Amino acid sequence: MLSGGEIAELKAAVATNNPSGLVSALQKVSEAVKNESLKVAVVGETGSGKSSFVNATRGLKEHDAGAAETGVVGGMMVEPKGYPHPDHPNVTLWDLPGIGTMNCPSDTFLEQRHFRQCDMFIILSCGRVTKTDTRLVEEIRTLGKTFYFVCSKVDLDVASARRRNGREESALQTIREDCISHLGGETDVFLISSWDPDKFDFPRLQRTLAKEFRRHRACALQPALSKSSLPILHKIKVSLSEAEQIWGLRFIRSPTGQGVTILSPLPWCSGGGLV
Repeated sequence: MLSGGEIAELKAAVATNNPSGLVSALQKVSEAVKNESLKVAVVGETGSGKSSFVNATRGLKEHDAGAAETGVVGGMMVEPKGYPHPDHPNVTLWDLPGIGTMNCPSDTFLEQRHFRQCDMFIILSCGRVTKTDTRLVEEIRTLGKTFYFVCSKVDLDVASARRRNGREESALQTIREDCISHLGGETDVFLISSWDPDKFDFPRLQRTLAKEFRRHRACALQPALSKSSLPILHKIKVSLSEAEQIWGLRFIRSPTGQGVTILSPLPWCSGGGLV
């Protein structure tokens, strides 16, 4: 989040009607947002495919340099390990220890410090939804944080269904409906195979995550710049072109000249507003 000093500097520039000071403060805030870090936890029971998912997201095979350890070795993890996202420099994927091992018992996992320090969560599950999965969802909802529920290894389910009756789509629909019935209809479920990241819901998941990463950066501005403070940009005659360059704002003067509509990509101003 933005530091107290950055917020104070912005408020001071607004309070003193100092256009150059406001532009300078906005530029500093913009730079701070660019450097805003995001900790994304990849969580799930041992064997759910967490490390393989991290590798697939980063475009790596298990034996590549820098890849997360998978299989038996990965299942013995004691401490979480962070991996940089290849497309989002400020995002770190944290591969947390698999739940249900001696090193990470399911009854104490939710109390561990590294779990609560993460900003958002990707829950990996394979097969049927378990009690551990539902506990994770309930706890993350209690924390008020964003999560995505991912059913991994669906290629195995599809292969099994194909051998039985050849009905691949039916198998995928059954998995999706089972997840929703346990987690609630508002939960968006992604069916993936880390071994084949071009199939199933893997591409859609990556697009969704990229959108969420951008939204998180925009939300970092909220303590400093709310809709109520945007009119100050016009009131103190800050150059609209400068504001547009800094924030991507667009200003449309009303027909009567009594106000300005602000069209902004910022989440709390979506759709614009008359000021």
